[in-house]
Amino acid sequence: MNPEGIIKEALERKQKALSEFDSKRLLSLYGVPVTKEELVRTPGDAVKAARALGYPVVMKACGPEITHKTEQGLVEIAIGDDEAVARAFGELTARAGGTTDILVQEMIAGRRELLFGMTRDPLYGPCVTFGLGGIFTEILNDVACRIAPFARADADAVRGCILFLDGTPISYLYLPIEDGRVIYGFLGFDPSPSKLSPGTVLQMLALEALFSERR
Repeated sequence: MNPEGIIKEALERKQKALSEFDSKRLLSLYGVPVTKEELVRTPGDAVKAARALGYPVVMKACGPEITHKTEQGLVEIAIGDDEAVARAFGELTARAGGTTDILVQEMIAGRRELLFGMTRDPLYGPCVTFGLGGIFTEILNDVACRIAPFARADADAVRGCILFLDGTPISYLYLPIEDGRVIYGFLGFDPSPSKLSPGTVLQMLALEALFSERR
């Protein structure tokens, strides 16, 4: 399905948001890397998906109305075998209140979680958000926003991200989050290369344009 089709279906269903699965389908169509995953509706299919992806896996309840999964106990991680998959399927379904789609994902490891997103402000137009991700997004609330397109910031800026397209730096995104140590290294964390995936920024701009046309 093409991006327009995903958005059209969501609007026809009067959804206020895309599910995680559909969001990642949309991102992948724009070249943004996402986890390997399968959407299932039965314990047997969940086991098949987990075997295909390879253990360990992550399982989540999935739907357009399910946004804050962790708080609702709708995420299970490090699931290591068929029996655990079947058990997690039942537990997640029960916590979600009955029949729901379950997302089976490859489990990937990372020492940093960063937030990167985009919105269209009614006054300022396209704006990019960057900051600490995962649980730290709400706990520390360390995010910064900038209006797009970006002007090249001072190259000596202590905190910033260089935007790359096909390996070539295209501009500096100066987003001064308070704790730059998360990017530049601390307590045994190697410095991050501070690169967003090639083309990701431009792809997000294209995505924002698509959404704005559908509003």
